[in-house]
Amino acid sequence: MELWIIYQEKYEKNNAIPEFMRKVAIKKGFDCQIKFINKFTYNAEKGKWLYDSKEITRLPPVVLDRTDGKDASQWLEKQGVRVINRSNVSRLVRDKFATHQKLASFDIVQPKYFQLGKNTFEEIQDKLGLPFVVKDNYGQNGNKVFLIKNENDFLNIKKVVDESFLCQEFINQSYGFDIRCYFVGKKLCGVMKRVNKHGDFRSNLAQGGVGELFNLSYRQRLLAKRIRKILGLEFGSVDFLLKDNKLIFCEANSHAAFDFFLEKEIRIDDEILSYIKKFF
Repeated sequence: MELWIIYQEKYEKNNAIPEFMRKVAIKKGFDCQIKFINKFTYNAEKGKWLYDSKEITRLPPVVLDRTDGKDASQWLEKQGVRVINRSNVSRLVRDKFATHQKLASFDIVQPKYFQLGKNTFEEIQDKLGLPFVVKDNYGQNGNKVFLIKNENDFLNIKKVVDESFLCQEFINQSYGFDIRCYFVGKKLCGVMKRVNKHGDFRSNLAQGGVGELFNLSYRQRLLAKRIRKILGLEFGSVDFLLKDNKLIFCEANSHAAFDFFLEKEIRIDDEILSYIKKFF
């Protein structure tokens, strides 16, 4: 069972997780190779894709894509390779605005939002109130996410943002924490509450957040599963804010890290590899 797992090298500290996944996959009978998306290049002159400057002459039947549905992933699909997650799904959830629009058509409760565009501070304040959030539509790990409390805050961040950034209503009851639901296939494998204990409004572990296991109610689980199905995620996370004990959709992630769950002996790695085996 030949398998490639594709990562974004810049996000992997010392490549520890890719190597861990490769060893686990081998133990489960896969002929597994780790690839990094930045090493795929297209030779327009020859009309061929290369990896690490060498022509790709053999493809696996299945690829686990831990990236954002890049061009290489789309090319693999065109060659008949089963890519998990599918490239169109990865691209959708990477685009926060597109994700919100998709879910709005299914009446999923979420914060008010719109793209920054040329809106003035007064216009945004009228629509969202204060404070409000401005964040990179394609950002990760809580980077380029700003809490705007007044006009000076807004004028300062205008120096580092562009019109594609997303303006979002701030859910004050969820200051500094959120709920992450991790899925593999249709299975909700684990739920964590991410809490920032350093006073930052962002809950991301990369911004100082700390994880703890969390129990959802039956109705909350149904909502999380419905959103996963709408988005088409085969693995990854659906993240929520919490208001009056009700889940408010925040964003989704097609390649969310699962280190926390491994520490809690929830073997997301086993779940992913068992899911992949279905396609051989």
